[in-house]
Amino acid sequence: MKSKMKKLLALTVALVMMLTCAAAFAGTVTVKLEVNGEAMDGLFTNLGIPEDQQGTIRAVLALINALGVQVTTVEDGGQVDLTLDGEEALSVGFATNDEGSLTLVSNLIPSYVLTAKAETIQTLMQGAMQNMMPMLGMGGVGAEGGMDFSNLISESLQTSIGSFVQTFTTALVPGEAVSGEYEFEETKFDTMLPMTVDMPKIREAFKQLSEDIVKDEQFIGMIQQYGQMMGGANLSADSIKEGLAEFESHFPDTANVEYYMNSETGYFYMIGKAFYEGKEEASYEYTMLSKGEQEMTMTVTDRETGMVIGFSKIENGFHIAYAQGELYIGADFAIMEGEPSMYICSLFFMDPEKPLLNIAVIVSADGERTISMETGEKTVMSLEELMSGESEASSGLMTDFMTNGLTKLLTTLTQKVPEAAGLFSMLLMPQMTTTTPAQ
Repeated sequence: MKSKMKKLLALTVALVMMLTCAAAFAGTVTVKLEVNGEAMDGLFTNLGIPEDQQGTIRAVLALINALGVQVTTVEDGGQVDLTLDGEEALSVGFATNDEGSLTLVSNLIPSYVLTAKAETIQTLMQGAMQNMMPMLGMGGVGAEGGMDFSNLISESLQTSIGSFVQTFTTALVPGEAVSGEYEFEETKFDTMLPMTVDMPKIREAFKQLSEDIVKDEQFIGMIQQYGQMMGGANLSADSIKEGLAEFESHFPDTANVEYYMNSETGYFYMIGKAFYEGKEEASYEYTMLSKGEQEMTMTVTDRETGMVIGFSKIENGFHIAYAQGELYIGADFAIMEGEPSMYICSLFFMDPEKPLLNIAVIVSADGERTISMETGEKTVMSLEELMSGESEASSGLMTDFMTNGLTKLLTTLTQKVPEAAGLFSMLLMPQMTTTTPAQ
């Protein structure tokens, strides 16, 4: 029973933290995900995944397509709802008072109400942030409970980075403008300004930046910490120095830019090319077309590897893409402002025509908590009491969760997404039935 209580406590703590963070937003946020079955079939084919190995993946995708998430916040708290094909699957409501104490109800524990003191919530939040900050290379939580970013990058290194960036503004050397008739991507221009890029100047600036990075013990320590997190790599200052030198060795030897303008419309087109010594053809090419706020496209092409990175503005948003050989990764982002506002993201993988995943987020300024926060005949239990593990009532809460909350959740899942119900039960039930031997 102790083991099961720890698992339920972990879930409770996660909910408390999620709801506390959610309280920072006003109104209602609704999220809907949709996986394109046809695009997924094509992905299975491209990746060579046999049919007998697709069952688990398809069950997860069916669950994603059925799932709906809604977060509603009101003046004193809010509510989180998960639905499956429109039917309630999980609901959590919370409210705070003037002292910052929290009350939590959920259909997972329909016979109980949980309470938590403001000090407990703050302690949980600080503990979580202290665990997260080393992973992010940050200083953790300050004395007042806020994040301390002071040791991410030192002031001296920030100055060095700023100097390196500033070098690019002076490395472009313009020539004389040439009038004429030019056309690119079905757009006409009347002036061309040639420019050369002072690559030796950029190279020297990067060498100086590399030296400053290696000397910065604070930054090197952060990089070493990341290396240990990402697989235990022992990154010494010398290995980092060698890596920076290797990166610098791939800088092109020469580069030039041609900047085309249309004096009437204000449209412009820019094409930049980078060359290695001894090669007549450009190894890298950069193009950019701008038609004001209406249209803009940018493309970076690596001629040697065939890699192409693209960006373009689309209606109410933008599109980004990466392509190399048969590999294609892309994303469309669109924003439709109003009441409510809508944010849409479509993700593409392998197939540039069919989105693999669509994500829609609807944000409204209005919101109403529909779950009742009334105690009524429910048993009230404090989170502090639950965390102590000494209360006999905790076993009643676990029984309520297992026989009422979880049973109803599994019933809804079985009715709405039967292919995922078996997988969910297989993963969850062994965890929840594990017990700790009596001492």
